[in-house]
Amino acid sequence: MNYAFILIIGASIGSFAYAFALRFPLGKKWAIDRSRCPSCQKTLSWKELIPIVSFVAQRGRCKNCKIFIGWSYLVSELLMALIFLLMWINFSSIQPISLFFWLTVLAVFFIIAISDLKHFIIPDKVLIFGAVVTTLARIFLIEGFYPLTTNLDSRLGLLIEGLIVGLTLGLVFFAIWFLSKGKWIGFGDVKLVGFIGFLFGFPGALWVFYIAVIFGVVVSIYLFMHKKANRKTPLPFGTFLSLSSILYIIFAPSINSIFSSILLQ
Repeated sequence: MNYAFILIIGASIGSFAYAFALRFPLGKKWAIDRSRCPSCQKTLSWKELIPIVSFVAQRGRCKNCKIFIGWSYLVSELLMALIFLLMWINFSSIQPISLFFWLTVLAVFFIIAISDLKHFIIPDKVLIFGAVVTTLARIFLIEGFYPLTTNLDSRLGLLIEGLIVGLTLGLVFFAIWFLSKGKWIGFGDVKLVGFIGFLFGFPGALWVFYIAVIFGVVVSIYLFMHKKANRKTPLPFGTFLSLSSILYIIFAPSINSIFSSILLQ
């Protein structure tokens, strides 16, 4: 398949996912509400909504009020285009339905990352959708990071394994949430970690958590050094978990090898 087509699809999904993440957590009618300029609220035409192209052609400004709309729209489109390209390059040999599944999960994590970053909200319905898709994938043996088999007992075993890992991690994070009275992590993070455990199993979910912690530490140090945050400043840990999940999906074999050699020797 032409790489340009993959990039176009990825950018389009990125544009939709970003708009969805901005509207859905706030209860806005994301499916029927037209896109508007965030400054003057003018309804945008289709010519102003072409991923990447419209931003470049208009130099990132609204055609009506000329106010710069920000880099986040372009970054989201470029990032998802790159993600789709990497997935196609790395996993083009797997079954099309398997690739579609992983791209769907990537979109779920992308939406959660943006939603938590912008609103500190991890939408329950998005998590439920991801859990349902993952359940179907495990039942019908979608190719992923667990062994493929046609044995029914193994199918059930994979499903039960995911549930055990998800529930275990969820309970651990629930205890942290409960004991800190929600000061250290939000309850949305508890549910997200449970979903990550269900999706990746062990040790994949553990590696995702480690990467998220590294993200959090690096961002915290940067914010403290530039005096943009203090000890009471909340950080979107769900965003870090989602970004690390995206990295794990794309580079799972390499990440498994690195962490296994470091931590499991």
